[in-house]
Amino acid sequence: MSGDPFTFEGRWGDHWISRRYRGLFVVPPSDGLEWQLSGRNQAPFSAPLQLTFRLNGIVLATYELAPGPFSFCLPCPPLPAYSTAEVLLEADQSWQPLEGHDERHLACLLDVLRLADKNAIGFFGDYPTWESALADSDGYGAPVILARISHEEVAKGLVSWHNWFI
Repeated sequence: MSGDPFTFEGRWGDHWISRRYRGLFVVPPSDGLEWQLSGRNQAPFSAPLQLTFRLNGIVLATYELAPGPFSFCLPCPPLPAYSTAEVLLEADQSWQPLEGHDERHLACLLDVLRLADKNAIGFFGDYPTWESALADSDGYGAPVILARISHEEVAKGLVSWHNWFI
């Protein structure tokens, strides 16, 4: 395990996040963006877990997570293209596993957090996403941008299908 278990704001290699998760995203040029997040609430609490979604310091939503899987889509307010957006997820409670000398304070499992562009060409019925690499196996990792081809880029000849698959 790496990272300070008390102040870590990333995603651990096993998908757990602590009370605060911070991620940076590059905003693609589009007016059809939405935030998609999914995960699992496996905390041993009787009360639901409250998870607050902040974008650049502004609260966009607070979710009450019952035990089990969760999935949400949240419209993204207009942001300047190619700017950096900071997402902060804050849970109202955390817990510490009793087994295995695990010192982490855990809130929930975060499987997907991405900024999706509904106006771009997708593959297999999905639409493209720009997402942060939620972390590599040791809990650290620089954000990675997954860019897919938009209709506008193809129409303008900025990219071709051939170049995409090289």
